[in-house]
Amino acid sequence: MSHAKWATGTALLAAVVVSMNGCAGISSPPPQLTRDRQRESLEKAVRWKDPSPRVVLQLAGDYLATGREREGYAYFEAREREAPETPLFTALTGLFQARMASQVPLLERVAWVENATALLDRAAAAGGLERYLRGIVFADLPGTFPSC
Repeated sequence: MSHAKWATGTALLAAVVVSMNGCAGISSPPPQLTRDRQRESLEKAVRWKDPSPRVVLQLAGDYLATGREREGYAYFEAREREAPETPLFTALTGLFQARMASQVPLLERVAWVENATALLDRAAAAGGLERYLRGIVFADLPGTFPSC
């Protein structure tokens, strides 16, 4: 991937993720009264073989911007199972999992976040964008997590 494409993709996601609040509470998204055809189109495009990282990040950004972390987690977790050779799906699964930590019961939360960081570590081995996503999540986690 060229530097310009990588920079565009990371800037797009960074604009949405900068407001991440680590393990702090995430409010529920507003009820959806109509179909979101753009999101549906992006979800369909990301299911294609070897989707563009730009399209993948646009979908992830949409989930983040609309407060739909649970939906994003479910979508990217399914994509990771279908295409385990794509580290970007693994990284995004970890990102959404970390964002949902406040929704997990307290006694299960540490294991939940450690699982998310393990996904991010595994994806970061590919380098590039996956390492960047890992850094964003780790920068926002409280210091109580030893893997940070």
